[in-house]
Amino acid sequence: MAANNFSTTKNLSEAPEAINTDVYNAIKSYIQASLASNSIPSLEEYLTDNVDHISDHTDLRMDIRRVWTKRYATVAQTLGVMVTHDEEIDWDQIKCLIKESKTVSKPTSSPTARLMTEAALKDVKQKYSEVLESGQVWKLESGRIVEKVMMDVADAFEYEHPVHSLIMNPDDLLFEDKFTKAELDEIKNTKSVEFDQELPSEMKEYLYSFSDKKTLDQLNDAVVQQTFHPTRESDLHWVRKSFENAVDLYNYDILKDHFAEDDAEHNAWSFIATCFHPTRIRATSSSQNQMLSGHEPEMKYTYLGYKLGLNIVGLDDVCACGAKELLECEMEASKMLKHFFTTIVNDNQSTIREAKTAAFILSGLHMTILIMDSPKGSACRITQSERVLFPCDADICAANLIPILELTYRVRLYLLDTVKAISSTNQIVSVGKMGKKRALIPQCIISPYASSSTAISSTDTKSSSNKRQKH
Repeated sequence: MAANNFSTTKNLSEAPEAINTDVYNAIKSYIQASLASNSIPSLEEYLTDNVDHISDHTDLRMDIRRVWTKRYATVAQTLGVMVTHDEEIDWDQIKCLIKESKTVSKPTSSPTARLMTEAALKDVKQKYSEVLESGQVWKLESGRIVEKVMMDVADAFEYEHPVHSLIMNPDDLLFEDKFTKAELDEIKNTKSVEFDQELPSEMKEYLYSFSDKKTLDQLNDAVVQQTFHPTRESDLHWVRKSFENAVDLYNYDILKDHFAEDDAEHNAWSFIATCFHPTRIRATSSSQNQMLSGHEPEMKYTYLGYKLGLNIVGLDDVCACGAKELLECEMEASKMLKHFFTTIVNDNQSTIREAKTAAFILSGLHMTILIMDSPKGSACRITQSERVLFPCDADICAANLIPILELTYRVRLYLLDTVKAISSTNQIVSVGKMGKKRALIPQCIISPYASSSTAISSTDTKSSSNKRQKH
């Protein structure tokens, strides 16, 4: 193993703001222990000896070499330890170790992971049994039934997971050894969500006219060079305003100040809501029921009273995708999307294969999109976009913002497909006794109240249930 060159000068006690405290303390302890034993600290040794911890703070979609090299060097610097990176690390092997850890690990370390109670598991089994008995299932080319495999997975998983609510993300490592690669590909590719719809030609041409603008002066000149009518040229107007708002963040050094995550939606991400302004989809701020974790959707996107999408803001942005964000992406957002989806589909049954709901997961300056649909059967599928980073400097503005605006506009197109499906339905369903009709898509389970870090007595549970908002 090749060595790093170190010299020590001083120790600092606090973690830098850009690094999660757990990550900072783990790296700090390793470096200090190595120095105390007269050993040379090594990034490779740290990674291989702490795989489970590394896994908890790693998103495999990101460049793990860049992320962990930067974290390690940053902590070393705060300790006054000079480090030069000359060791050869097998990053493919590190990634395999992390992937294996994610596959076998349960979220016992998460303070908000909810242990499934007996009542919750009973509810899960009942919902799956009703689906299987109805015959409205997804039969793969292999002959296997998607919902049956999901039921077996749900029964074996002791912490609440979207699978307990008949939600499946085929990219979730939980399913990697439950379906074959061919089966997972079939699940992904059936009426797939690709985020690749064609953009209006004029809009695309104007959007890419910013691609060669590399300086702040060039960006400012490009923004003021043309203006567009807000209603007759709404797409072009939106692109221009989006760039104008982004450039103003650089003009006034907004992103160089202490950038609070609570301000993210209003500063960096305001173009998401304005993208829907010219459509029949209304973007409205939410101050209503909280989500299960206590986080509110900051913005909801509605049509005729149906909720089609939402923004979720204020998640942890300390790493590529921290445990907190993963939990909320895969649990809270997924369940909220399904609540939206089932309301649409069970009211307008002909929309079941066309309807989609969407979540913009905003984690500081990062964004991830979740799209929910149901291409076959009774389960709901989650498709997750790549994670994108809002450009924090003018020289990368066009390179980062152009694909972000494309992605946002394409989500709008998906939700407009849902609007079209709802508005074109001509099915008339008679009103009868409540509970008489079987819902096409079952609702989510009610989350168990006990968390992995909290023991709740029956009295506490009763009190908690009286206070908890249910969706």
